[in-house]
Amino acid sequence: MNTERKYTKEEKLCEEIYEKTYKRNDEGRYIVKLPFKTDKPISPDGNTREIALNRFIQLEKRFNRQPQLKEKYTEVINEYINMKHIEEVPEKEIYTKKSIYIPHLAVIREGKETTSTRVVFDASCKGSNGTSLNDELLLGPVLQGDLRSLLMRWRMHAVCFVSDIEKMYRMILIAKEDTDFQRILWRNNPNEPLKDLLTVTFGTASAPYLAVKTLMQLSYDEGDNYPIASRILQEDFYVDDVLSGCDNVKEAIAASKELRELLQQGGLQTKEMVI
Repeated sequence: MNTERKYTKEEKLCEEIYEKTYKRNDEGRYIVKLPFKTDKPISPDGNTREIALNRFIQLEKRFNRQPQLKEKYTEVINEYINMKHIEEVPEKEIYTKKSIYIPHLAVIREGKETTSTRVVFDASCKGSNGTSLNDELLLGPVLQGDLRSLLMRWRMHAVCFVSDIEKMYRMILIAKEDTDFQRILWRNNPNEPLKDLLTVTFGTASAPYLAVKTLMQLSYDEGDNYPIASRILQEDFYVDDVLSGCDNVKEAIAASKELRELLQQGGLQTKEMVI
């Protein structure tokens, strides 16, 4: 009996947009378009810059009360800038091009040993016309199996290995013509002028689909040269985490090495494999 789920009309459209428009640059990294539901999105008409500015000023007030938070937050944003995941918008394009400004905020994770600060982009923030960027993006179909099935398969291996992809979402580039739909505002200090910045996909409704679809596409594009790793990409990943294994240590080491090499073809890096 065929149990494969049929895609909805919107899921099919999302797949078509990706497959017809994705590209790769000279480094092998994938460049994807935002999968809009319509050819004429209205979210850029919602005066989002003013809303994002008000939210950013509130964030700066929080920084004044929590200087350690500001230090950590600035480190994260500067990492984006240094890795060229964010670039400054030319001044002449700030008001002349249709764009969407996405507010951002701090999410603090307190662990037993360390406290980490994440920058979260709020693409669900509605503009003055009541429409957000996320309202107009396709979610795409679920492309990976469920976690329970993955864990059950993983436990069947004699030798297991685990790892995850470093900064997976941020390693997938957004097509230049769509970057203006993902602008943010930032300045290191209140006495500096505000900068309008472009950011790669993260925090949008379509980001999980775009990331996982890119893993699948990489397995198809490079699968002939990396057959074992290609199967692992298609079957043994849950979002950016890999849980796989083999019958013996030698095979597990070889498979994990091949997986790292395959991911590198797409500009992706895994953390050290744990066997």
